[in-house]
Parts: sequence; C-alpha cells; structure tokens
Amino acid sequence: MLWEILSACLLHELGHLIAMECFHRRVQKVMLCGAGVLIQPAGDYAAYWQDEIVFLAGPLANLFFGGILVAVQGVNAFGMLHLGLGLFNLMPYSHLDGGSVLYAALSAMNLLPDRTIQILNGISLCFSAGLFCAAFALGVRNVSFYGMVLYLLFLQFLLKKENTRSIP
Repeated sequence: MLWEILSACLLHELGHLIAMECFHRRVQKVMLCGAGVLIQPAGDYAAYWQDEIVFLAGPLANLFFGGILVAVQGVNAFGMLHLGLGLFNLMPYSHLDGGSVLYAALSAMNLLPDRTIQILNGISLCFSAGLFCAAFALGVRNVSFYGMVLYLLFLQFLLKKENTRSIP
C-alpha cells in the first residue's frame, strides 16, 4: 500500500505544479512540513483567483482520478485513497489546501491580515467541533481520527504560517 500512497501524493503535488506551470509560475523551494509537502512559488504573487486554482489543483487531481477509478473498477482501495486524500486536503485548515483557498478568498476581500486569520481560525474551530460531534454521533472510536483533528487545530492556532501564499 506504500506505493499507492506515494503515487496518490505525487499526483496531488503534480496537480499543483501543472496549475503553476499554466500561470507561468516557477518553484522557489519544496519543503516537507507537518501536514505534507509545501511548495513555495518564486517571484511575485499571482492574482488571488490564480492562487485559488493552484491550491485546488492538487485535491481536484485526486478527486478526478479517484472518481475515474471508482467508476471504471467499482469501489476499490486505490480509488478511495485518492478520494479521501482529495477531500482531506479540502478541509479548512491553513496548512491544507482548503485553508489556503479560504485564506486567499478572505484576503481578496481586503480584510486586515489579523482579521483574516481570526476568521480562518474560527471556521477551523467550528469545522473541528462539527467533525467531533459527527464522528461521536456515528460511533467513530478511532483515536487516530481525533488525534489528527487535534493536530490540525494545533497547527492552525499555535504555529504561524510563514508564507500564506505557499501551496500546501
């Protein structure tokens, strides 16, 4: 299963890189971080809508490929892995693609950076509370699930995102 996980992650990052190439953006550096890989673009910032397309390209690549696999082969582990990775990365935490999309959208509203972060933190906290309630109501007893949500909240609130325009 390790090769399937690595290939799903590679497809995800290739989605980001292909979108960056479409907007003629180069990569300054690639780093491993607590939530996966972080790609930092070189040069000037792009328009917010371009950033959002680049942020969404990774999860959409996984969702598209996973959808094709499930449609052609039926429900299978590899297809579900891609679907899960795509959906996971759309969650509204700043160190995931969904949080970066949300941050770019809020920044485009000309809010002060501190206010943007407060709103993003509030959305992340409400989303986490909803996940906990839904999981508990559905009888989820997976400690790893609850630990992952707490870890993402830890990253959200305690660690400052160095470059808010980086691609997670």
